Amino acid sequence: MKLLSFDGDFRAYKAQIAAAYNGISLETVKVDMAAKEHLKPEFLAKNPLGKVPVLETDSGSIFESNAIARYVARLRRDTELYGVSFFESGQVDSWIDFCSHELELSVTIWLYPVLGFRAFNSGMHAKSVQDVRNALTVLENHLLLRTFLVGNKVTLADIVNVATLFYPMKFLLDGDFRASFPSVTRWFMTCVNQPAFKAVLGTTTLCTDEVLADGCSVKASKIAGGAKKAGGGKAKGGDKKAGAGKAKGGDKKAAAPAPAPAAAPAPAPAKKEKPKGPFDDLPKSSMDMDHWKRTYSNSRPDYLSSMTTFWNEIFDKEGYSIWFAKYNYNNENTVGFMTSNLVGGFLQRCDGVRRYAFGTMVIANEEKPFEVEGIWLMRGQKIEPMLDANPDAEYYTWTKLDTDDAAVRAKVGAYWCAEDSLPDGRKLFDSKLFK
Repeated sequence: MKLLSFDGDFRAYKAQIAAAYNGISLETVKVDMAAKEHLKPEFLAKNPLGKVPVLETDSGSIFESNAIARYVARLRRDTELYGVSFFESGQVDSWIDFCSHELELSVTIWLYPVLGFRAFNSGMHAKSVQDVRNALTVLENHLLLRTFLVGNKVTLADIVNVATLFYPMKFLLDGDFRASFPSVTRWFMTCVNQPAFKAVLGTTTLCTDEVLADGCSVKASKIAGGAKKAGGGKAKGGDKKAGAGKAKGGDKKAAAPAPAPAAAPAPAPAKKEKPKGPFDDLPKSSMDMDHWKRTYSNSRPDYLSSMTTFWNEIFDKEGYSIWFAKYNYNNENTVGFMTSNLVGGFLQRCDGVRRYAFGTMVIANEEKPFEVEGIWLMRGQKIEPMLDANPDAEYYTWTKLDTDDAAVRAKVGAYWCAEDSLPDGRKLFDSKLFK
């Protein structure tokens, strides 16, 4: 894929940072705006608006920076740039739209005269400063008790908003202005110091002295709180409130309207039948999953001691099966904490099978590439319920294990109870339990 833009385009940063998180190669092709390359027929065939950035893919071109960023973010569902659930995906979209409508426009009206892209206008400048302050106030209130905008990790919502604030934080929002927004500043610095952000933005230094556009003599920190609210001035002819004077003929009050008749009670909703789950039609099993989970937990710290009880007294091979899972893209796992986040997100999406599943996911090797594997106990003899419940499961190869094989039983015990290393000698970087 190729991203057509110019050097330093903050709108292009959105897709570039998302690509860095997803491990996607994104070639950037420079468009010479001074030579009006963006207005030539070959460019207009890619974007009829004649604007950058534009993404070239094997299927065709995509324009508008947020659409491009969304496309790149969705290429890897397992990195969860679009959240860990449909609800979180909606929240991500909310903050992307917030950025477009409440932040980005105001930022550019303030920033472009500073960069020399347009002439300074004092009225537009004062309005844009106030609008930026209003948008940052919304962010400040939201981030007061949160590390990131959505969930507990970086999403496209953070990427889009940070990219939009990148130049303001470097050139416009000095210490006096930022003093009202400590949570926004903390969040911004947390994001720009993540490896994927730094790979695109480099080292970020916050503004210490606001850069003023030609014709501007007042710093934003001096005018941001002084703009009058719409409708806040006095009405012509005095400070009487509209409708506050007495009506002609005296100060009699209008008669109160007659109360509306009470509405008829709504009919009781029809009782809905509970939909069948993926395990409801399976024959009854002699194995009690909750009993096994308690047995395992109570064996701490010697978890391996519980395996004898599992094989001899608890496991029902007719009602349950055991599967080995191997992540299909282990060669891309080059950052340890990101690999741990990947596994954590996978386990969060397994809630639909929690009553009927048990397993561990391990991250092998102390250096890149980090290898993600796991062994899972599942109700029934098929892995489809896992694939249906967790969309990330399709990124793994699932192999059913022969539980009568002594070597397989030893491997299962090693994975479920491993602390420092695996039987093949690989050291553990991390391991996570699902029960």
